[in-house]
Amino acid sequence: MDFTDIMDHIIHPKSFLGIADLRVGTFFLALVNFILILLRFNLPSFSLDWIVTLVLTILFLVCTGYGWWGAYIRSAKHVQWYYYFCIVNFIIAVCNCVLCFFTFRIMEFIRSFIHLIISIYTYGIVKSFLEELNGDNTAATTTTAATTAAAAV
Repeated sequence: MDFTDIMDHIIHPKSFLGIADLRVGTFFLALVNFILILLRFNLPSFSLDWIVTLVLTILFLVCTGYGWWGAYIRSAKHVQWYYYFCIVNFIIAVCNCVLCFFTFRIMEFIRSFIHLIISIYTYGIVKSFLEELNGDNTAATTTTAATTAAAAV
């Protein structure tokens, strides 16, 4: 297995860590992200920074909960919005990682790097699960259309 095969398995995974399907992976990673978002939230200091952090935390929790629910009920619409959130989460992780690297905050850089790795894998799992859901919807639509056409004949 060479580097391109490894990258292909990361970007287009067929299963979650090789032990579960993509639905369980999306469900589990949404739960992990939900917990990590809660852990990042600090105690109130009632400053402008804290209010912005509170609003972003609530927004991120809602988006992650939406993705968790979408994986639970197998809804492509819900998972699509979670996919968009994963893109935003990835961009934030890259920015945090770069900023911590250039400001020489080692512990923050390590935490940001772990966040980056988790966001990359979450993106890959959610993207593949969304493709799987859209494939199921396309197959169901094709089967329904074929059945309707056969019944009309």
